[in-house]
Amino acid sequence: MIEQVCENNSQYVNFSDCLEAYTLAKPHEYRSLTLDAVRHALDLGGPKLISSAIVVLQKLVRDDRFHSKEAEEDEEKWMSCQVMAAVHGMENLSEDQKQEVLKVI
Repeated sequence: MIEQVCENNSQYVNFSDCLEAYTLAKPHEYRSLTLDAVRHALDLGGPKLISSAIVVLQKLVRDDRFHSKEAEEDEEKWMSCQVMAAVHGMENLSEDQKQEVLKVI
């Protein structure tokens, strides 16, 4: 995730400058990158990867860095919309895994 932020901010010369830019990123950007990984794990992963994705999802909901302090105008940047988009393909999950995802939502 950090590497992608660094690539998107190629004007930074060294790694510490890139990390500073990463800490200044907007919460919807954090969520977008993290939830892309969660979505892929839920869609394509095995049981262990899916379980890890659910843990990431649980931590994301609780971590303040992922919460916007101001209301986003674009609905696609809302946390609820981003999470729902990430978990849309739950048909390949076991019943227990589906229950855990639904608890997060």
